[in-house]
Amino acid sequence: MAEDSVLSSDWAALNREVVQLYQQGRYAEAISLGERALVICEQALGPDHPNTATSLNNLAGLHESMGAYAAALPLYERALAIYEQALGLDHPDTATSLNSLAILYSATVRPHDALPLMEQALAVDARMLGQVFAIGSEQQRMTFLRTQQGNLHAFLSLVWQHFRQDADVVQRTFDVALRRKALGAKALFAQREAILGGAYPALEPQLHQLHVLRMQIAQKTLAGPGPEGLSVHQEHLAQWSTEKEHLEAALAREIPEMNLERRLRAVDRQVVAWALPDATTLVEFVRFFVFNF
Repeated sequence: MAEDSVLSSDWAALNREVVQLYQQGRYAEAISLGERALVICEQALGPDHPNTATSLNNLAGLHESMGAYAAALPLYERALAIYEQALGLDHPDTATSLNSLAILYSATVRPHDALPLMEQALAVDARMLGQVFAIGSEQQRMTFLRTQQGNLHAFLSLVWQHFRQDADVVQRTFDVALRRKALGAKALFAQREAILGGAYPALEPQLHQLHVLRMQIAQKTLAGPGPEGLSVHQEHLAQWSTEKEHLEAALAREIPEMNLERRLRAVDRQVVAWALPDATTLVEFVRFFVFNF
């Protein structure tokens, strides 16, 4: 364990030096040191360790920033494969890797390869939001929201640039916009749980149990699989998630605020269409910064 800690410290120091070299315009040195950090990880932790994937992702980013897309591509692809195998599909590092590869696909005019990766990453982001709000500080929440916003802008830019004539993709994009509005309500509910405990004293034990379950799921998801391995890790998360959903459903029958939050989570274009009066149209405006792939 001590050796792992020393390695992590040395590896983190190397990565900080890589960033400094890059910021100074010493690109060849930065890539050389990035390659060294990758070798250290592979030799000490193995080729399939999440830190190895992070080194791959960092090195790919260096190549990409210099326009060396052909060199970056296999590094991004290998990093994503490691993250998926080691951490699972719902880990935030996997979502970051999905977006990194998708942006490179977009830069090399492969929009049809980029789109499903971005959609998958957005789904992970949406699931992570409630978990981050369950355990994070205000600063951590705002940082995560800003990161999510950047991912959303990249997705909307991809659709606007390459899929604006594709009705199916446009409709799915509208669903994303609606769900993003619902996420705001989810975040607000996470902040009001303590207040709700005072408003519904008889339900305070169940609200506390829900809070504990959300914290367990968030901490386990963010930590990733431990010695138990990915399959056992996923079984624990699935069991806790089922318990959480049952508890949320029971509480929603008693708490109007929570019932609204659950209803908003299920919103899509079809639900909105059914709710609109006859002969009316909803026009949805979404402001985003166009991403230059």
